Amino acid sequence: RNLFPLAPREICVAALAASARQAPTAPLAIAVGGGRTTPVTLVVAPGTRIRFENRDPFTHKLYAVGQATFPPGEIARAGFRDWTVPASGKFEIRDELSPSVRSFIVVEPNVAAVAFPGRDGAFTFPNLPDGDYTLKAFVSGAPAGAPITAAVRGGNLELKDPLVLAEPDKKADAAKGAK
Repeated sequence: RNLFPLAPREICVAALAASARQAPTAPLAIAVGGGRTTPVTLVVAPGTRIRFENRDPFTHKLYAVGQATFPPGEIARAGFRDWTVPASGKFEIRDELSPSVRSFIVVEPNVAAVAFPGRDGAFTFPNLPDGDYTLKAFVSGAPAGAPITAAVRGGNLELKDPLVLAEPDKKADAAKGAK
């Protein structure tokens, strides 16, 4: 089975503040179902609790690659498993029973909020306080494109430059023009 990327699942845009932020008290949910996790990439502050929710009709056995704090553990149908992420870093979550299930947790001390673009590429940060931020996009746990500066004034997000995740494929564009 071949899985293809879908922007709302694969891309996470993080708004980073100038100073470190405290982890939220409620767990952040990652759904496990249909051979994937949603979202695939999540950016959080250190100490954030993640809740993996099994939405499949069968058991999953998730673990963090090379991380003793999240060893393989079963999640029954309609069950969940919590994990509190350690200090900064990137963690890959896998499933021993379903190899296509893969998730990435990126821990950044200054993350103020995250957003997931829709199919049209639009994204919003609800309730982001006024201030200056750096926006950074992540795909499969890795930074994508160059970070940009942004400001929130009166609840409106003002981008100084567009957020570009990848440069256009000039060879493919040239081949299309030649036809």
